Amino acid sequence: MRMIWIAAALVGLSACEMTPEGPRPETRFSSDVRNDLQDAYQTLPFEDGALHVVAPEHGSMRTYRLVPCGGGARICAGSAHGRAGHVSRGAEFYEVSGTYSGHTFFLSPGGDGYMRVFHRQVPIAWAADDGH
Repeated sequence: MRMIWIAAALVGLSACEMTPEGPRPETRFSSDVRNDLQDAYQTLPFEDGALHVVAPEHGSMRTYRLVPCGGGARICAGSAHGRAGHVSRGAEFYEVSGTYSGHTFFLSPGGDGYMRVFHRQVPIAWAADDGH
């Protein structure tokens, strides 16, 4: 009896991929199109300069500051004279590494992302530093 329910569930799921006109059309965007849409409609990391990043750590919230340095080719921790790291843009995230020891930031356009702290991942929020 259990196998009949499993088979019925699989048939039901496959029906979700069909429309009266046939198979459902592909609606996902390529990474190039997604990047163009993000550039046009979302705030990009470092677009307005330095960022503040907020992340949970040991039961409380901690903030980090990431600042463009080296003529905009590098990202520094805390200030333009802090530890310099690297930034690269992937398909979905800007990856910042080398600024804070053991921390890698994955910044998504729009103000969120995640941070890898050694081998653990935690959610983050980021916002442009308004100078205060």
